[in-house]
Amino acid sequence: QQVLVSPDTRHFASLSFDDRLLLWSTESGNVVANLTRGRTKAVSPMTFSFDGSRLVFTSPADNATTLRCWDIPSSAEIPIRTPVGDDINDTVSLSSPGDSSRIVSVSTAMRIRAWDARTGSQLYDLPATSDRRICILTLSPDGQRAISISEDGAMCAWNLRSGQLIGDAFAEHSFANHGRISSLAYSPDSSHLAVGSCSGIVSVSRGEGTPCVGPFIGHYVRVSTLTYAPDGWRLASGSDDCTIRIWNTSSIRH
Repeated sequence: QQVLVSPDTRHFASLSFDDRLLLWSTESGNVVANLTRGRTKAVSPMTFSFDGSRLVFTSPADNATTLRCWDIPSSAEIPIRTPVGDDINDTVSLSSPGDSSRIVSVSTAMRIRAWDARTGSQLYDLPATSDRRICILTLSPDGQRAISISEDGAMCAWNLRSGQLIGDAFAEHSFANHGRISSLAYSPDSSHLAVGSCSGIVSVSRGEGTPCVGPFIGHYVRVSTLTYAPDGWRLASGSDDCTIRIWNTSSIRH
């Protein structure tokens, strides 16, 4: 179902169709951990921390999907104390160069929670701003902000250090004219946010409260994924029209 390589390229995780989650050494090609042994089956999503030291994933338990964290150096699981009945539907490891110690999770109860990846304790619980499911959560590479989008199109920005709601992100922008937002991507330096829409339009913002740049027009249906190149000025977009486009955004980075 899924193969994921750690950022330090020392390990990769594989999730098979029989729901077995295995951790492999890229150097030896051997399995170093069977993360389903003696436990309930593993399910996606899964993600590595920025430094490659932890693997975060979910698994079903007691009629809910719970959060799990595997510490690779110690070959031990760090217990995450998820609330009883809390059903996790998405996880994002807070992965910034200076901090791989936190995990952010999204539940079907429209809650965003942050966890200490070293102890498994909850750091804060962000209140719901919509009664609809959160379908997109994107973290800035510097670990300062998160952008959430709900099924009703509500888009909010969060301060990940304090756990405070910054406000309705980009409320002054004209993204609504481009159709419902379908994908997000921060630039590597966290200074720009790329936004893809269901109508196929790509726009770029320099930050909260500033006008968006674009639109970049080339797709004609939903933009399903966005990602920046490491140089920060090339932006790749993938669409349901089965095309990939590369955009030069260097002219807007000044």
